[in-house]
Amino acid sequence: ITAYRTAAKMALENATVVERTIDVKYEIVFDYKNINRVMRIIKEKNLRILSQTMDENCRIEIATRKKNAAVVRANFEQMFEIQIKQKE
Repeated sequence: ITAYRTAAKMALENATVVERTIDVKYEIVFDYKNINRVMRIIKEKNLRILSQTMDENCRIEIATRKKNAAVVRANFEQMFEIQIKQKE
């Protein structure tokens, strides 16, 4: 029993701890004329851009922490001419 305890203790001492966050992904679709409004929120909320397509109709995929997801979604939903939907 003491050998198992010692082995477990040594394994825990030599292990590295990896912290990860639970993220929620969203897709934002908007006209190019609204890019400044969208980018301002992305910058203010420190959102991570996963991918983006800038054409006449722009599309940006973002990720945010789960605890901030409701606030981020509400910010985009209250904006006129901007659609947001959750990605899986």
